[in-house]
Amino acid sequence: MKDRTSIAPLEIFNAENCQGVLDHLRVLGISNEAIAKAGGVVWANGHFSGRYFEPDPTGQRVMALSISRGNRIIEIVAFDKAHFGSLYGDIAFALGEEHLINPPVFSDPINIHPHPIQWLRNHCDGIVILRHQDVWFQLANYENLSCENVAHGRELERLLKPPPPRAKILVRQSKQVAA
Repeated sequence: MKDRTSIAPLEIFNAENCQGVLDHLRVLGISNEAIAKAGGVVWANGHFSGRYFEPDPTGQRVMALSISRGNRIIEIVAFDKAHFGSLYGDIAFALGEEHLINPPVFSDPINIHPHPIQWLRNHCDGIVILRHQDVWFQLANYENLSCENVAHGRELERLLKPPPPRAKILVRQSKQVAA
């Protein structure tokens, strides 16, 4: 688990910040409705370190969105065209995880997108996985998952393999003595 850096120093949620990112998202083919559904997308500065985003005022300019539960922001996900990462990395399983609360029985597959830009282009329908270590636990019981392409499907298939047992199994010895 990363240290809990306060989200406030990012200073990403202000009206001046939002206009430029809206124009940029429109160029990427993302509608205003999708942006609103995502809760807004703004600029942030920082760099990516694996699946994490490290805020840094001198870092590259990227887009960021928040994940909320109720009226509380629990995670920030930053992205550019090639990368994405979360601020904390251990709180939210996925962007759009509200689609996973009640698994559909007779329904369309869950759409899994490899990147936030594809998720936004598809009006936030489905999820973007943030915590790969929890894929088996979160998605193993779904009958149908829809992915972006063959490479993405192979990655999902690899992540859906059950983990090996971590516990060492011990057999207790009986204390009875043979007569």
